[in-house]
Amino acid sequence: MVVGIVFILLLSPVLAAVPLPFAVITGNEAVATREVWLMILEDISERSGHDMKLQLNHDHSSIKEGFRSGESVFAVVDPLRMMQMRQENIAQPLLEVTGPDGSGVKTRLYVRKDSVIREVEDLIGHTIAILPPDIHCAANEYPMEMIASILEIKLEEVFLLDTSESIVKAIRYGAVDAGIITEIIPGQDVGTVDLRLIVESEPVAFWYVVVRPDYSSNVITAIKDALLSFNGVYHFILPEQNDKP
Repeated sequence: MVVGIVFILLLSPVLAAVPLPFAVITGNEAVATREVWLMILEDISERSGHDMKLQLNHDHSSIKEGFRSGESVFAVVDPLRMMQMRQENIAQPLLEVTGPDGSGVKTRLYVRKDSVIREVEDLIGHTIAILPPDIHCAANEYPMEMIASILEIKLEEVFLLDTSESIVKAIRYGAVDAGIITEIIPGQDVGTVDLRLIVESEPVAFWYVVVRPDYSSNVITAIKDALLSFNGVYHFILPEQNDKP
């Protein structure tokens, strides 16, 4: 009996120290995304008293599967996936993620500075590059009104490129006539300084932090409080506090 008690006492700290998986998508900005979230989770682990483990995923589908299997506890997903996961009852929204000043992410349409394209309507018969939606790291699938207005125009061809930098290079060197770029990290420079901005969307939420609905409420509260007090490249707020579109 004494041996059993000693064994349990020795084992308990180990169980308590099991890191909590926090899933993020690294699809099109793998290195930058990993560095930013490692820094955030290190801070959150210290503030909350719960060790957090970064779980890297290439797309939203793998995050959803991680919640279905019980492998993931927390994750950052876009609004569309948040609603899907909530409807499936595999996750619930915890916090909204914005820029450090409370701003949202913007999607922008760029062309070369010497391009004949001056407005969206001028894209008729031209080529355009975009990011594949399922590996898109920001909180929205491209603002729908912007994509709809562009893709309803008869384009010569639409290219799917894996990174914002690839899109910038494709525009710069003439592989495509235009490209749609969405911020992944606030203020991140992807080399658009020598390009011309045609139009940009209204800001929307970067992401939502979601959590398994059946997880310990004490742990969830501790993580939520730690995220709310975080001051860095991202800002975490309660969803109902955001009055932006």
